[in-house]
Amino acid sequence: MPIYQESGLQITLPDAGSFRFQDCSGYKTLSGKNLSEMDFGWWDSTKNSLWLLDVKDYSHLTPTEKLPDYLLENLVNKATDSLLILSAVWFGSVKGQEICSELPLSCRTPSKPKKLKIVFVLKITNSLLKAELSPTLF
Repeated sequence: MPIYQESGLQITLPDAGSFRFQDCSGYKTLSGKNLSEMDFGWWDSTKNSLWLLDVKDYSHLTPTEKLPDYLLENLVNKATDSLLILSAVWFGSVKGQEICSELPLSCRTPSKPKKLKIVFVLKITNSLLKAELSPTLF
């Protein structure tokens, strides 16, 4: 199982079916073009789902600091851009074909996934920040 250190957390991905857009040479050529990506992706055959995961570390914030105002916009952009990348892969655009060749077979076609799961993990330690992230606020 591939193990990564990301934002101060250890992330263990399944052996087969996992990827990082940032490791795809086709994606690297897009760097600096106002495009962002989720940190990890993997196919879960038991749940018939493609998972996209992004991890952020805000544990360094002091009790008087707040989460950045742009956080929600940043997370939405990462999810949107990742879905656009997958759409390019699934529908065979030139750039999509470059990226497709580096993705696991299970993630290369739109016939899979049947479900798409997008998850954001925020590492925080301050209880005030936890209240700020209450689901009732969204």
